Amino acid sequence: MKQFLVVNKINSQENKQCYTLLNNDFKKCEYSKNNTYTAILHNNSNEIINKECNSKYKQINLDTVNTISISNQEFKDLKKQYNQFNNYCTFSPYHILLENIKQNKLSNSLNIYYYENIIYMIILDNTNKIIYSNHTKISSFLDIKQTNFFNNNNLPILFQEIISLELLEVVQNNLNIFYKQSNSFFIETIQIFNTNIVLQEEQILIDTIQTPINLEDTLLRLTQKELNYHTLSYTEIKNYKRSNYKLPLILFIAIAILWSLYIFYPTNQNTPIKNIVKEIKTNTKNILKLQDHNSINNTAIQRIKNLFIAISSYNMYIENITLNKNSSKILINYLHQDTFIKSTKDNLENIYSNVILSDQHIEDSMYKTTILNTELISNVHNIKVKTKKYQQDNIINPEEMTNIIKNLLPTNTKIKFINIDKKEDTLYSYSVNVSLNNPSELYKLIDKINLQNNPISIDYPIVFKNNGTKLDINFILKYHQSSQSQ
Repeated sequence: MKQFLVVNKINSQENKQCYTLLNNDFKKCEYSKNNTYTAILHNNSNEIINKECNSKYKQINLDTVNTISISNQEFKDLKKQYNQFNNYCTFSPYHILLENIKQNKLSNSLNIYYYENIIYMIILDNTNKIIYSNHTKISSFLDIKQTNFFNNNNLPILFQEIISLELLEVVQNNLNIFYKQSNSFFIETIQIFNTNIVLQEEQILIDTIQTPINLEDTLLRLTQKELNYHTLSYTEIKNYKRSNYKLPLILFIAIAILWSLYIFYPTNQNTPIKNIVKEIKTNTKNILKLQDHNSINNTAIQRIKNLFIAISSYNMYIENITLNKNSSKILINYLHQDTFIKSTKDNLENIYSNVILSDQHIEDSMYKTTILNTELISNVHNIKVKTKKYQQDNIINPEEMTNIIKNLLPTNTKIKFINIDKKEDTLYSYSVNVSLNNPSELYKLIDKINLQNNPISIDYPIVFKNNGTKLDINFILKYHQSSQSQ
């Protein structure tokens, strides 16, 4: 049974609480090191929202549209700070804020989250892209306690008054900055995701809403997502792959020995060794120029990750997903009828131009929902597909290729040869069915395929079916080879 350890700060003191996931519900439990994943909420004063990719920065996703970055040095410091934990994810308060905005979305709003004496702010446009963000430190309880105004009776009141005034100033300053942007609009509502700070409407003349949130619950939901997608956390939960450096090294040594023998062996002798080397030198390999299979596979995986992030919610159960190249069909059960409108629809509209609720009806106390998505937005996390030259020495028949694929996939995998397509090159197509625990295991399988020099690529449709205990996944694998291979 999986355990989840939540680590955050309350009044600058580290707070830890362990949970187990049972029947789609988190229950508090005693901490154990076995099979435990840790969710850490980390404050960083230098985070940058939607920064262009830069080798000097560590960049992760906030969702399918927005990213967040810290410098490489800050990333190293972060990992050192939490190296006592195993299997840990590290999230930003911006993750918390954005996750709760999507559950309580208000148009034309300034959204605020107060955590550890820092005010975090986000403004979204109608595509859920963050067009304004900032974070500002305000006075802490300890700061005020150390002032001359302190006494045991008035400290709580004084603290509330001071941070309310500071919050008012922060909001006014940031609104002034935002209104100077070319893409600004009038802020109709201020939503504060915390009950510890208050902003009086008469002070700011804008409707203000206090929305309580459950911090630990949000961290648990984020951790569930991270276990599936591996894109939301600064620190990754992953199984490190063993290096395959030995094989290239052996090949290099063998070639070096043969070359040495060729150079230094007497030239007047027609020796077997010399003939072997001549054969190696004169052998002309066939070159097949194709789209890089790594790029094709990574694009498909990124689309899968985007889709699962978009539909993931604490109160849902996925039955079936069919993912095509430019569209998808989702069968999902919601605990609440309005979850699609409140959360899922907006998320999917960041990926597809057309999102349609095809059907929704009650079955077994759940809202069984069918969602049709068409016209993939081309600029959503597409990976640039490169062209690569593949060297191929001889023809691999369908049966041999089947065995190669079997060795790359789990033993329970069902592989069926579909057809041969001969045009400029030969294309083998295979239907693959595999049962896995979660989508992240599929990502690892594709990573394994990517390590191959053979042009093996995943193709659509990619179908996910939840059978209750496992995830049945069906997809197409394609293998290209030169028709001229000898």
